[in-house]
Amino acid sequence: MPWHKSHCRKMHDDCINGAILARVYMGSTTCGGSMQKNPISVDGAVPVAPAPTQARGAGTVGSADGQAPHVPDSLVRQRDVMKTIIDNFPGAISLCDTELRLTAHNDQFMTLLDFPPELFAKGWAHLQDLARFNAQRGEYGPGDPEQHVHAIVERTTNVQAHCMERQRPNGQWLEIRGMPIPSGGFVTSYMDITARKQAQQYEQLRSEVLEMLAHGDPLSAILGVMVRGIERIHPRMLCGVRLI
Repeated sequence: MPWHKSHCRKMHDDCINGAILARVYMGSTTCGGSMQKNPISVDGAVPVAPAPTQARGAGTVGSADGQAPHVPDSLVRQRDVMKTIIDNFPGAISLCDTELRLTAHNDQFMTLLDFPPELFAKGWAHLQDLARFNAQRGEYGPGDPEQHVHAIVERTTNVQAHCMERQRPNGQWLEIRGMPIPSGGFVTSYMDITARKQAQQYEQLRSEVLEMLAHGDPLSAILGVMVRGIERIHPRMLCGVRLI
């Protein structure tokens, strides 16, 4: 996958190293009761850590003769590690800095969340703009889009690791994991878990239908439950039943 390089210096300042990213994406943040239930990100789900704009130990070293600044080997190593992790992550991944700008992401981030390239015309996109785009297309449900955007930005002051699941309007299910970066900002991953969720929903529907059959419920009632269940699993599918 191509690497988005427009803000390498900012990434240096954020001091992202391989250990932080590996801890997020190798499973240290798990879905469970200990995680936050109301986190936030570009899709309404990730926290942000307020922090200084210059990370500890980061930065470039300039020369007295006016030559181009030299990037320390340690920062080059950190950049390469992060690039490798992002490029090879089996899902969508993004990095948001202390100013709520998404400065790095992989191709699956754009594909999985259906973001148009125009939103990243500057080489980065602001969280507020992405949240507004999502709100206007109904990703957060009914209500005033600007209220959704305001709520999302407000919650970025809450610094918590989290894992959550969210269903999109098209029926797609996402597992969203977020981890704040000690020096500020956060990383977020998105995995498509639609097949797993649909399998669970089909099993629930099957159990409900079998229970109705065992109780001798009318066929029309059983068919109605089946239709509504399928439409719930596949929101874009409208089912109809004709009894002859």
